[in-house]
Amino acid sequence: MYSKKTALTAAFLCLAFGVAGCSREEAVFPEIPGEPEASSPAQETESTSSDTKSITTLNVALPYSDDTVRYLSAMFYMKRNGTWDDMYTGADIDLATLDGVSTDYVITNNEVPSKGSDLVSIKSWDDSGTMPDIFLAQDCASVYSGGYCTELNDYISGSEYVDMSLIYGDALQYASEGGIFYGLPHYSSAIVLYGNSDYIPSSGVLASKYTTSELADYLEEIASENEGSGVVPFASAYKLVPYIGGSFDDDKSYSFMLNEEYADDKKKAAAVLESVIEYVGAFYDQGIAANTDESGADPVFARNAAVWLDTSDAVVTWSEYFPGKLYVMRLPCSDTDNPGVPYLEPYCLCISTGCEDKEFAAEFAEFITYDVDAQLLIYRLEDMSGYLPVIRDQSLWDMVCADEIFGDEAYVYSQIMDNAVYCPAGFDNPLYRNSGEYLAGFFNLDEEFDPEACYGGN
Repeated sequence: MYSKKTALTAAFLCLAFGVAGCSREEAVFPEIPGEPEASSPAQETESTSSDTKSITTLNVALPYSDDTVRYLSAMFYMKRNGTWDDMYTGADIDLATLDGVSTDYVITNNEVPSKGSDLVSIKSWDDSGTMPDIFLAQDCASVYSGGYCTELNDYISGSEYVDMSLIYGDALQYASEGGIFYGLPHYSSAIVLYGNSDYIPSSGVLASKYTTSELADYLEEIASENEGSGVVPFASAYKLVPYIGGSFDDDKSYSFMLNEEYADDKKKAAAVLESVIEYVGAFYDQGIAANTDESGADPVFARNAAVWLDTSDAVVTWSEYFPGKLYVMRLPCSDTDNPGVPYLEPYCLCISTGCEDKEFAAEFAEFITYDVDAQLLIYRLEDMSGYLPVIRDQSLWDMVCADEIFGDEAYVYSQIMDNAVYCPAGFDNPLYRNSGEYLAGFFNLDEEFDPEACYGGN
């Protein structure tokens, strides 16, 4: 889907970046102190322009229209140069005002999919010498390991936009490894269950919060009431496995496929995984889950699926494919008294290693991600249905929750974002790819679950 969507002390680095090894409950980020002491970004740009006699240019690859990028560029200029009127916000600023801004830099855009670019596209840019300065990546870890993006610690630690009282801390930490930050999670998509209302059982749709046992009963009822009709109660149920480990251990915020926990304590993590495997496996054994329908087709596309798992950004597509029939459910939990654990796929901005002005590029990327007005403008101008922000500003969330398609569900997530687990997205990520491929075939085989084979050596 297209078009919708200077420095702190070393002590801060230790505090802000050293928490990567802490648990989610222990991850506490300090607030960013007041104004930096170094020269302002506007002064730096003026000096650079005077020295080089050239205009700074940025080429970006973002999932937004050229007009939206142009308006963001104008807003960025106004805020850097003190001409932004705080009586306005990104939700109500007159676009004509932004149209009238002349910047001392040029930002051009190559529009990319809303989930960002994959490694094939990024490698193609690199091979052809057309690598953008900033790009949205499907999987920033693989981009970093491939040598395509730069480390961001120096820029994040000195940024006026990285306010840890505003940003969801785990979202920022997602794009890091060993204390090295290489991406900026720009927005995220939730893992949800979709349903076709044609097959809602007579007892009615599940409550907003429901347990794993209630989901099993729900699917059994669908199967019973549609026996012999070719309906698949849960299509490709194996996709649920990586996201519900906590549902079998007091709703803990376990990582994707318990990968982090497995690295720390294989025996304990394997025990939880076995519970999940047994749970999902029972769906297949009882005939209430299948990867294909009787004709060998995907049950979802054949409209024979009652329930299936996907990301919330697909809500527009499925709403069009199932007009008037689509409903959305959260993932099951172990105890409905608990707040819940949202599992999210983040899509990250990266700065290419070949970018000539990484400081300016990083500042713009931070601005469009963490500045409230910039985010309000994006959600105002682009179709962002199903996408969740990485900052906790109420005015922004009010806009997100007002969305006609996903607004009601977004409100639920707005209450529990601090519990979120950020997961890999896309087949560029080895863990995502290997676990998906393993699980897709596992439930058709009569063998013991092998976590090592599932992780693919990760």
